Amino acid sequence: MTLERELEYFSAHKAKLLETYEGLYVLVKEDEFAGAFTTEKEAYEAGLERFGNQPFLIKRVLRQEDETAHYPALVLGVLHAHS
Repeated sequence: MTLERELEYFSAHKAKLLETYEGLYVLVKEDEFAGAFTTEKEAYEAGLERFGNQPFLIKRVLRQEDETAHYPALVLGVLHAHS
């Protein structure tokens, strides 16, 4: 799974990250904390500059997990059902 190590790092260090970076976006590459940023865009640009076109994790540090939205292709109009 892509970003598995990064997600494990985030989960393992979440309590410590909350102490210092709550509400910010953190950048993680493998087992390395690479910074905290006020916007997702800043984190993304820093990730590109530092790691290039390689996978890296940007995640907002929140006490409760932000929910990931899942939209079926039919809802978005990407896929059409024909009877």
